[in-house]
Amino acid sequence: MDTRLTKTTLCAVFFLSLSLIVFNLIPVDLFAQKPDTLSFEMKEDVLVTATRYARSVETTSLPVSIIKSEDIKNEGCLTLKDILETVNGLAITQDHGSGIQMEGLSPEYTLILIDGQPVIGRTAGTLELSRISALNIERIEIVRGPSSSLYGSDALAGVINILTRSPEKNQLSFSSRISSNQSQLVQGDAGFSAGEVNSSLSASYLNSGGYDLDPSTRVKTVDPFSNYTLHFKSVFQINDRDKLMGSLRTFSEKQNPFFEVSGDPGNTDVSGQAVTTDFSGTAEYSTQFFGMLRSTLTYYYSTYHTKEKLVYQGTDSLYDESGYRQDLHRPEWFSSLVLSPESILSFGLGSSFESVSADRYASDKKYRNDFIFGQVDMAVLPDLQVIGGLRFDHPSVYESQLSPKLSFSYLINPIFSLNGSAGTGFKAPDFRQLYLTFTNPVAGYSVFGTHELVGGIRHLTASNQIAALYSDPVTFSDIKPEKSIAFNLGFSVKKQGIASVNLNFFRNNVSNLIETLPVAMKTNGAMVFSYTNLSEIYTQGANLESTINLPAGFVFSAGYQFLMTADKSVKRLLTDGKVFKRDPVTLITKKVNPDDYGGLFSRSKHAGQAKLTWKEPEGNWNAHIQMTARGRYGFADKNGNTILDDDSEYVPGYFLFNVAAGKDLFNGFHLQAGCDNLTDFTNPGQISGIQGRYVWVSLDWQIF
Repeated sequence: MDTRLTKTTLCAVFFLSLSLIVFNLIPVDLFAQKPDTLSFEMKEDVLVTATRYARSVETTSLPVSIIKSEDIKNEGCLTLKDILETVNGLAITQDHGSGIQMEGLSPEYTLILIDGQPVIGRTAGTLELSRISALNIERIEIVRGPSSSLYGSDALAGVINILTRSPEKNQLSFSSRISSNQSQLVQGDAGFSAGEVNSSLSASYLNSGGYDLDPSTRVKTVDPFSNYTLHFKSVFQINDRDKLMGSLRTFSEKQNPFFEVSGDPGNTDVSGQAVTTDFSGTAEYSTQFFGMLRSTLTYYYSTYHTKEKLVYQGTDSLYDESGYRQDLHRPEWFSSLVLSPESILSFGLGSSFESVSADRYASDKKYRNDFIFGQVDMAVLPDLQVIGGLRFDHPSVYESQLSPKLSFSYLINPIFSLNGSAGTGFKAPDFRQLYLTFTNPVAGYSVFGTHELVGGIRHLTASNQIAALYSDPVTFSDIKPEKSIAFNLGFSVKKQGIASVNLNFFRNNVSNLIETLPVAMKTNGAMVFSYTNLSEIYTQGANLESTINLPAGFVFSAGYQFLMTADKSVKRLLTDGKVFKRDPVTLITKKVNPDDYGGLFSRSKHAGQAKLTWKEPEGNWNAHIQMTARGRYGFADKNGNTILDDDSEYVPGYFLFNVAAGKDLFNGFHLQAGCDNLTDFTNPGQISGIQGRYVWVSLDWQIF
């Protein structure tokens, strides 16, 4: 018998038995039909991501942020990247696409969900944020700190959950937008209500000419592209207790890359087409018993694939062709049981079946993870709420993981509250780190995943391509997940309708960090690389956020993040005087002073944002101006010692300003205009994702 299935079955039996025991301890008179305790309306003071059921923001024990659809619309955001780049405590990175950095941790450590289901299709750990349209978003919930006790792998830094609008009534709207860089956007949103069935269909089409930050070259910074997004959702309320929900979402993008390569005359220009497709579907059945127990069965499927073909323009001969496909099947059962008005027991189990096929993998790869989790949310004292959670993951390709978490929220008085949490998270090795087989045809280097390294070295050795072996390939096969333990302590002061201030301190310790290391040198002088667990890093700091409601419809909000990061192994070497750097001009080598160490690359010690919004009391006009500031951060190692320790290795800090204004017109029309990056800041050599001044105008029509 499969021991993995046996362990999972035993865990399931344990949790189900525990539920039955607790259920039988509840007095019989509680079984009378009561209102649904777990139901809720999607209000701005309620979130679901932190606990997977409705909970007031004021009693949440984790640092959270909520972005409402009204803010997304008023600021003219097109994609998830536009939405997140102005959120305090988050930073946009440009490594392998636009990713999100949370609490100083890289994009691969933040789990991104749409309606509670994971979005797949990462490149080197980065999920391209511009793939996700702002269309049909009801709200975005951001939970900071490790959430592996509920969500498993990839939630080591936190979770971003995008909640789409649920159909409720008949409605129809269209919008059109034109903007800089020859960009056009057309969107439509329709809702249909017929008895107990409510459905919605949203569609958007975006076409852009790309942009160029360096006109002196023939190559654009971002090539022309076009994409579309379709999203369908339907809800069938069978009766007062049972409900069916289904949704389908698809995204497709075509891009026309062009670049120059060295080669024979007439064969230096390369062009072609790159296509990215993302499709997902969810089927969900939920039921409730006696107004106190709600269970949900969910089946989720997602597929992501890319295809690229490049040819020489002079001869139409093939330059490169590649393809990649990832599939995910994910059945899950989740239940919440109300023990009392202040206490909830939640539990669930499920499996993830994932497969990848790619030209750079030796063969199709498959991966399975069985998981089970439970959480108790209870009032220890009248004003003290405590949440304890535990999750067990049993994957097919590495060791099992146990992820506990404990958090609390204490309402000191109606204005002042205190919350804190301690928990663990883990990040599983991805397919690239396990199974990649790749040789760069131009530079000549090779990269092998840990499960392919032994065979790859054996093949290169047999063909006389290995000049020197630095490490035994066998020692790389036992790669472990990256693990973290994190602590958060937050203070909140809130005067309803007047002002609020939130201060949160955080510390993340990450061990078994997966890094790339050279394993061997080829006879052509190029290296053979693979992956191994090496360093221990930490990120720590504080987030301060405040909001003030001013007279005449004005609202001012501001935030600031202080961040410190370091690799502990590097700090030990610096303390022992074992790190040196070489001046590129004088060629003099000297010892690095520990005070010169700048921590991890791509992290700003200081960052902040401020926003002033205005809405006319009558509701016809709205406007906002927003400033985003980012302090300097490490860009690249220039003195050859692989660490950040010299002023020349930093990207200078910068400020960005966005403005927008809109007005309600007649018969449901709304006109809006704005300018992003008002001062036209650019840094072509180091920041490719900031395109310069970007002007746009949109017209929305709410037909009914």
